Amino acid sequence: MDIVLIDSKISGIKNLEKDICLSFTKRIFGKEIFNQSCVKTIYGSNGAGKSGIAHAYDIFRELVLNDFPFSDPLFTPKFCQLINKKSKRFSISNTFAINIDEKIYRVRYSVSVGMDAAMNLSFKSEKVELLNSRLDNPTTIVEVKDGVIVNDVIDQSIQFIKQPESLLRKSSVLRSVLGKEFDQTSTSAIALYSTLMLAMFINVSYGSIDDSHETFDCKSLLNSFEDGKFTTDKLSKALTLDSLVQRLQGEHYVWIIDRKEEKQYKELTKQLASFIKLLKPSLKDIEIKFKHDSVASYCNLRFFYKDYDVDYEFESTGIKKLCILFSALYNASKGRITFIDEIDSGIHDVFLTKLIEYFTLYNDCQLIITTHHVGLMEVVKHLRKSIDILDDDGTIRPWVKNGKYSPSSLYSKGYLRGVPFNLQSSDFAYIFGEDK
Repeated sequence: MDIVLIDSKISGIKNLEKDICLSFTKRIFGKEIFNQSCVKTIYGSNGAGKSGIAHAYDIFRELVLNDFPFSDPLFTPKFCQLINKKSKRFSISNTFAINIDEKIYRVRYSVSVGMDAAMNLSFKSEKVELLNSRLDNPTTIVEVKDGVIVNDVIDQSIQFIKQPESLLRKSSVLRSVLGKEFDQTSTSAIALYSTLMLAMFINVSYGSIDDSHETFDCKSLLNSFEDGKFTTDKLSKALTLDSLVQRLQGEHYVWIIDRKEEKQYKELTKQLASFIKLLKPSLKDIEIKFKHDSVASYCNLRFFYKDYDVDYEFESTGIKKLCILFSALYNASKGRITFIDEIDSGIHDVFLTKLIEYFTLYNDCQLIITTHHVGLMEVVKHLRKSIDILDDDGTIRPWVKNGKYSPSSLYSKGYLRGVPFNLQSSDFAYIFGEDK
């Protein structure tokens, strides 16, 4: 992997008012980029806030990659609905490591957004820090408070776009930087641009269509990067992955793509067919059909079975969810940091168990999932930092190995702290049973 997410701190999203802290991997020393922390599972009761975590990373991507996110007619209404109504302040801090030419850089990016009484959004604070191998004694690269740059050590090859304070409060400072083409000798440039790369390497998918709301159009967000300013192979790969895979996410059955991408889509469709055949052997093939105009291609999927064929629009809900899941897992297999909310939604439990087992054994990835599938605990329990439990009060409690005790058994019986599932079947008699 080129980028590894080490930890995150999130607050102010949906019902998560206070900070929750997620630790994804062991502290990174030297060239140890990845240490048996490829899959993390996050558990919690319905309404505990698991989907809020996924939305937080969606918002992070938008804040970093969009020139003026608070002017976006799709993003702004969504954000206003998701921000915690009590705190009216969303914050996220990501610590990550990036490998550039076999040298490890550790960067922490923190951003805070506030909403006023009129539901206007603005950047309240933003900070980029460079860390050492012990993740302490940070060096501040740039810090912004209420639209004013209060601290920076940016070298002269990088300059901030001259703009008034009010404008800076509506755009991330990362999107307000001008400089030479990516300079691997400048630590300040690496700290700034690697945060942009982190945002592009993070992919978020929702197992539940109802909770996904609007799917971000990553292609349009990234258009500003296609002017040749950032030309590293890793960045080009990230751009290609977004434009290729994100189009298969969401409920819409027609996708608009660049005509140059048709070959990539055909290859991806073959892999999608092989993926679905593992669960549904009666599937013979998936055909991707294109209609063209002068600048774009309009594509649709058609599924062919032994006795019939059907367009994606009329496919079963389960097959559509498999298509969404495939898109996210394809991203993970290519080294993306991938979040999947409610991965078990509508997916056969045996199929899902073997699928996650594959990612724990054979794939160099960073996959973070929220789930209610208790059986997955047994699949990932041998990994480090692989099981977190989100309490109803918004507290994350990592599961710690304790002898030969099974995490799934303890969880199901309500023996883990903060888990409200110490239920008996007779408890439902009061609701559904006869009065005896």
